[in-house]
Amino acid sequence: MKNGFVFKGRSSNEFGVDIQTKNRTMLPSVKNQTYSVPNMDGEYDMTEANEYGRAFYEDRVFEVTMHIYGDNLAELERKTARIASWLTGKGLFKFDDMSSLYNARVISNVAFTPERYGKKADVSVIFQSEAIGRADFNVSDGIELGKAIPLDSNFPLDMSEFFVKDLTAGENTVEIVNIGDFYVRPILTFDGAANITVTYGDSKIMIEDLETDAVMNFEKCIVTNSDGDNLISKMSGKFFELPPGISELEIYASEECQMKIDYTPRTIYDFDFSQTDWGDGNA
Repeated sequence: MKNGFVFKGRSSNEFGVDIQTKNRTMLPSVKNQTYSVPNMDGEYDMTEANEYGRAFYEDRVFEVTMHIYGDNLAELERKTARIASWLTGKGLFKFDDMSSLYNARVISNVAFTPERYGKKADVSVIFQSEAIGRADFNVSDGIELGKAIPLDSNFPLDMSEFFVKDLTAGENTVEIVNIGDFYVRPILTFDGAANITVTYGDSKIMIEDLETDAVMNFEKCIVTNSDGDNLISKMSGKFFELPPGISELEIYASEECQMKIDYTPRTIYDFDFSQTDWGDGNA
């Protein structure tokens, strides 16, 4: 399969090489957690016995072959030197025909042998990447021109109505749409209420005696205000994550306030936004 890629913001096309994909990990290995008990057949599977109640995954690998060409050995060496410099370090990796991004680095020994009197060389490169891919946008900013989004994606012209909610004083039921196909840990920002309680299933987070806005960062498991001041002393409960699709949260606010929802969509391999379910306000 011939296909280019982008690494650290630079395209393989810049280097005048042909790319052949040798291996793409579609589904990474599960981090299996098992426990063997004496005098019992088999093992206990503890893979999903964690606070999030799901399996987690190992890093994945992508392997490509780079076909490098030059008019002579000197030019081939110069191209190879530029490519070697580009492939060092860690950065975002994306195949040209995919919309998902992965943090990755080269883990293989990269060597080449000149062929055709120094005019060609084939180089095999293995990237190790994070297990779960991500989009190149977040839902609070929306999708800008130039983003890697297929034309048949089911997106509204304005997504703000789905990710900005006006809450009344008292109990509120709020639907949050996770447009990816993997779990996300959102950022919830509240402005206008002194006391807030967010309930999802068996998980509950409470914040009391607020004098400013509050930013709940479920990825970093912290609560701050918009200036970055730590508010964790005003919080109790535990953080959670949201599965793909529509999740229903129960939110208590002591006064009328606004809630903003933000996250970067994530995917187990690559995105298919054509079937996104937006609930009652479907796009």
